[in-house]
Amino acid sequence: MRYFVGPEWLRGAKLDRKTTLTRITPHRLSALIVEDLTRYPNSSSSEVNRRIGAEISAKTVKRALDDLIKQGLVAYEGERRWRRYHLDNPAHKGQEPGKFS
Repeated sequence: MRYFVGPEWLRGAKLDRKTTLTRITPHRLSALIVEDLTRYPNSSSSEVNRRIGAEISAKTVKRALDDLIKQGLVAYEGERRWRRYHLDNPAHKGQEPGKFS
């Protein structure tokens, strides 16, 4: 479902503040990460963070990536700072969750 708010109403509401993603809900953050990895597979967590919103803390993005790995939606290759994330491939379901070699 989509809602439309007229620009005249927004201008009249005197909303001068800039919107941020600092308080984004976990399920919306997860959806943003999945969308980002759909478009940019094999990305590092810092690349994902930069594209979806630098105002979101790196720890929050990393926690969301870890949750997506546990759910089986995202997988990774590499370790520590060389780790790259991508959407999980159903063909690898017999291996350790989230890790492919």
